[in-house]
Amino acid sequence: MKSKKIDKTKISIIVILGLIYISMLILNFITPLIMDDYNYAFGLNGRLNSISDIFNYQIWFYLNWGGRNVAHFIAQLFLMNNKIIFNIINPIIYTLMVYLIYNLIKGKNKHNPLYLILIHFALWFFTPVFGQSFIWLTGASNYLWTTTIILIFLNIFIHLETSSKKYNIVQIVLFGILGIIAGWTNENSGASLLFMLIAYIIMTKLIEKRKLKKIHVAGITGALIGFIIMIAAPGNYVRSSGFEDNSFFIIKWIKRAISITQTGERYLLCLAIISVVLISIYIYKKQKINKKIFIYFIGLIIAMYSMIASPTFPERSWTIIIIYAIIINGILLYNLEIKNQLKKFILIDCIIVAIFIFANSYILAFKDSYQFYNVWKSRAEEIEEGKKKRIEDYQFEPYFTTRKQSASFALGDIYENKKDINNQIYARFFDVKSISASTNE
Repeated sequence: MKSKKIDKTKISIIVILGLIYISMLILNFITPLIMDDYNYAFGLNGRLNSISDIFNYQIWFYLNWGGRNVAHFIAQLFLMNNKIIFNIINPIIYTLMVYLIYNLIKGKNKHNPLYLILIHFALWFFTPVFGQSFIWLTGASNYLWTTTIILIFLNIFIHLETSSKKYNIVQIVLFGILGIIAGWTNENSGASLLFMLIAYIIMTKLIEKRKLKKIHVAGITGALIGFIIMIAAPGNYVRSSGFEDNSFFIIKWIKRAISITQTGERYLLCLAIISVVLISIYIYKKQKINKKIFIYFIGLIIAMYSMIASPTFPERSWTIIIIYAIIINGILLYNLEIKNQLKKFILIDCIIVAIFIFANSYILAFKDSYQFYNVWKSRAEEIEEGKKKRIEDYQFEPYFTTRKQSASFALGDIYENKKDINNQIYARFFDVKSISASTNE
């Protein structure tokens, strides 16, 4: 009987992850290249044709624009090939991310596949620009893929904590390399990872009086090295010089911290209320709270306020913050000791309601994305036909999506000024003289 239950659980997990994959696969296939995709499809000497082209561009990028080489290497690797490859693989990474979040929430507890659905819905509704973070090629490379790398690192790190196995030098070095890649992802994610690892050291060495394993030290050291490599990129300082703000740095940072807090209220209020309610139940029931939530809370705070050092804080950068909040709430809910049947019925009721809301939201996002896809498809066809007639200048009516789950939401489109940088990038990609938005005259 026991083995049958395990089999049913495994089947449920596979079915749910499969449905999540299909839902994301559809959205990826109806998403064209967008904005920065057209730019990063080029290296230093024209269109990308080889890995060496990507490496050469990444060296230039590191020296002139920023240190996110891991993310942009992934993006350019896909942009060098047919987007169909990305459309198939990207939903796998999203599905893997959902499972990794679930695994961190579950810990040593028994499987409960219902949480996979809750995690997917929480990401769908709470991520500020879901489409930009998880579907747009360049955006997904910067946020979905890098977040997944960090979650893989954390899952292994936690597994090593409970393992009594001795690790050889090769395994230690490999985990150190993974740490470098995880620390070299993006600014607030890398910073949050480092502080979470520091919190882990404090909890392990000072509070629980346990020894750190060599493989843990390698991972932590690697994460620090990767983060330093990213932050030390000369391109960061070249790019920041383009933002003029001559106010005293303390005043500047205070203003940014206030702005971040106000934005955080908008994005995190609902999740914060859920946390407060769950913690209140824990206190009422005199139940111990899992210490790991404090580590994720530190990660959340650092991921938020490390951005005071940045002149901009795009909505996409809230992705890792939302994920930490979901993990915190997930751990609190998973470990909450109430009658199993009652907890199960509450979860099922919540999921049933959420499914109807999600279904409507998904249909609207599909329509929105598909319309944008058709717009760019018709533009490309018109350009190809026009080039046969030696037409060099093109004007199109701009189109803007309205659903945050659409990859192009809030990213803009084409503009009236032919010299607009985005218009010039589009023209270079399609090998024509100019592409611009039609005027209203």
